[in-house]
Amino acid sequence: MAQDNRRPLGVRVAVTSHVSLVGLCTMAGFAALPPAHAQSTAGANTPPTAGTVLDTTTEPMPSADALTGEVVEPKLEPPVVVSSAEVVPPPEVAALTQPTTVVVLIRVTAEGAIAWVRLKQSGGSVFDEAVMTAATRFEFIPATFAGEPVEVEIEYKQTFVPPEITEPVGAATDSVLAGTIVEKGTRRALASIRIAVTVDTELFETVTNPEGKFEIALPHGDAVVEVYSYEHKGFRVQEVLEPEQRLDVRYLIERQSYNPYEVVVIGKRERHVVARTTLRDREIKQVPGTFGDPFRVVSTLPGVGNVISLLAYPIVRGTSPGSTGFLLDGVRVPQLFHMLAGPAVIHPEFIDRVDFYPGSFPVEYGGYTGGIVDGITHRTRADEGRFDGHIDLTNAGLFLRGPIEPLGITGTIAGRYGYPGLLLNLLNTGAYASYWDYQAQIDGGGDDRWWRAFAFGSFDELGEVNSLGERTTMAGAQFHRVDLTYFVGQGEFVDTYKLVLGFDQTEADNANEALTTLSVEPRARWSYRITEDVLLNAGVELMARRFSGEVGPSGEAAKLQLESHMIGGGAFAALAWHPAERLLVIPGIRTDVYSNDEATQMGADPRLLWRYRLQANEDGEIWLKGGLGLYHQPPRFLVPLPGFEELALRYGLLQSVQTTLGVEAPLFGDFALDTQVYFNWMDPILFDLSYSVVGDDTDSLTADDLFQERVGRSYGIEILLKHHGRDALFGWLSYTLSWSEREEHGQWVPFDFDRRHMLNLVAGISLPRNWDVAMRLSLQSGRPAPSGGRVDPFYRIDIRIDKRAVWNDWLLDFYVDIVNATLSAERLDSDPDSGLRYTLPTVGFRAVF
Repeated sequence: MAQDNRRPLGVRVAVTSHVSLVGLCTMAGFAALPPAHAQSTAGANTPPTAGTVLDTTTEPMPSADALTGEVVEPKLEPPVVVSSAEVVPPPEVAALTQPTTVVVLIRVTAEGAIAWVRLKQSGGSVFDEAVMTAATRFEFIPATFAGEPVEVEIEYKQTFVPPEITEPVGAATDSVLAGTIVEKGTRRALASIRIAVTVDTELFETVTNPEGKFEIALPHGDAVVEVYSYEHKGFRVQEVLEPEQRLDVRYLIERQSYNPYEVVVIGKRERHVVARTTLRDREIKQVPGTFGDPFRVVSTLPGVGNVISLLAYPIVRGTSPGSTGFLLDGVRVPQLFHMLAGPAVIHPEFIDRVDFYPGSFPVEYGGYTGGIVDGITHRTRADEGRFDGHIDLTNAGLFLRGPIEPLGITGTIAGRYGYPGLLLNLLNTGAYASYWDYQAQIDGGGDDRWWRAFAFGSFDELGEVNSLGERTTMAGAQFHRVDLTYFVGQGEFVDTYKLVLGFDQTEADNANEALTTLSVEPRARWSYRITEDVLLNAGVELMARRFSGEVGPSGEAAKLQLESHMIGGGAFAALAWHPAERLLVIPGIRTDVYSNDEATQMGADPRLLWRYRLQANEDGEIWLKGGLGLYHQPPRFLVPLPGFEELALRYGLLQSVQTTLGVEAPLFGDFALDTQVYFNWMDPILFDLSYSVVGDDTDSLTADDLFQERVGRSYGIEILLKHHGRDALFGWLSYTLSWSEREEHGQWVPFDFDRRHMLNLVAGISLPRNWDVAMRLSLQSGRPAPSGGRVDPFYRIDIRIDKRAVWNDWLLDFYVDIVNATLSAERLDSDPDSGLRYTLPTVGFRAVF
């Protein structure tokens, strides 16, 4: 082959032959520019750099130059491409509005052949395929080291650029085509969509604006309109334009595949946290075994165990469920789930993402010594509209959002009604249950100032039915919240003001016993950018609660009247400081005070979080991160119980010291690894419900027995391997190796809910014709048994299948969700007869407009 056809290739070399070395060569021109709308970004032809010798036992020895006598190090000569296949741009390149880049790794053997081609950076499935196909046909003269052919790994980058939009010269335009491009099935306006119109062989092009609208001047006549979007199927239609006519149209284009859980989000959060895992879209609403509830997905993450797999209240890093906060936009939700393994009390469509902190959470969060689960809603767009209705075997729900144009605001109403009693009747259990919840929200304002009024609540009832059909309420609970928010963001200042009003009530014994709590919680948060490298976050939170109730047997006997109150407040401040480009340090302090008629308790919590970027390249960023802090909270029951905090304040505050050290690193493709080690010291612990405290004689228990102070510790390692791409695949693998212990009589013994190993695998894929299939594998080692020893390990497999049908303005989602499809038995004690064997199949429909 002709010498001038040979082009040196920039490489990252990983030698696998008799010479062991790694070299880094600068990128040189690899291939000629492919035709129409594709280009190589390799750069100019520059000399490759030498490799670094790693194996000195096989390293070729330096030689002396015959003329000068100078020592000459062995040189790495990069491979030379002698034939490069044309990278044929796919038709979807016409739909691009900005460049997209594909990077592949190519293994070139010592004979110059292609051993394999692997995708390193995706630019979209159709563009990946074009580059991968062409790369397999490249031909090389092999690389050499010290004159010997060696096998190397090279990197090739291809960038596809959108075609330029040009106006035809001399075309007489006397008509206008205007309209909106809307996604079929969701009615979502599509921005940056390329539109090409051909009139009498003349081509006219434009793109849609952020509202999905376009307008283009055209000559009259027959016009062929084509809409290009690589995420959507091809669209072509013919229009007839009359002279001096303005034709307004609305085009519906169909997506290649649909995800009914996608949400458009306004705003972006900076990376100012250490131990947070964030999930959104399919990751929070399409995981098998969670019934589509975002908060239940937390049980699949590292560091999270449970009392019983059916119950959603977690054991986070070996702490009691009452030590972990369940929040909605930072506001505590008194009851997160409905009874009998029911769904969450907030409609899933309100939740944009779930932020989970297993520990080392920032000073913005107070009052908890375990973890934080915060459901974050997104700011509603002024033109946002959505209808979402569903029905399945246990509940039905509705979500409706739309602009109220005369008032310039956006309104949302939602709710669910549950009927698990139907299944209980079929099983002839003699029990009944029902629940409902509601949400109502209005949003208004502009970009710099906006406000929100959000009301939400729930009701649950559980009881029994006698042979005459008469019902007796065994337990009932309800709560109601009004959350008022005002946001101001101008220049370097961002202020958020919030007022939360609450009503909680728990009933028992056919409503003869009732406990009620009224609450008021004003709060304010400020953010100020002091310099480019320093951000100040500060806030003040106040709280006032009044508790009242009566307990005792039904009938005429006198009942015990209970009444208490609690007032308190908290303040925090933190500096997000970049002392160097790679380093972020966040020192902070939080102080909380709680007071009632019996006691006043105060906690001061200094905390330090930091992140250091070890490396940044095209693969992503590698971060080293850590945290150290002090945390306090009032005593809490395992599950929310009105008045418990108020009555138990005299026993003091719980305290923990939390430490975390971890690494975040990108891996192959769209996968990333997050690994953390942690150690928590808990002193004191109150109301831990340990077997050693409760024992077998429950009749002689007193409050002082349950509130005796204890000391605990937990430590372990957590691993999360997560797929971050927005392609057909989603999922993650989480593993936790942990120890949770309590000190008993000078010795450390396992916590009652200690589990040494916890593994979760979540995987889902979107298939052709709008099919989705997902599975979840959960495997946990046994916890300590009341009778001694440990219960058997437990595993379960959950399966979910979705099928969607798409019409012009709406889509229908049919789904099947099976919890514990393997019918695995969950042991409650070491006794083999104590196993709980169950499966929960759910069949349902969702309609989305």
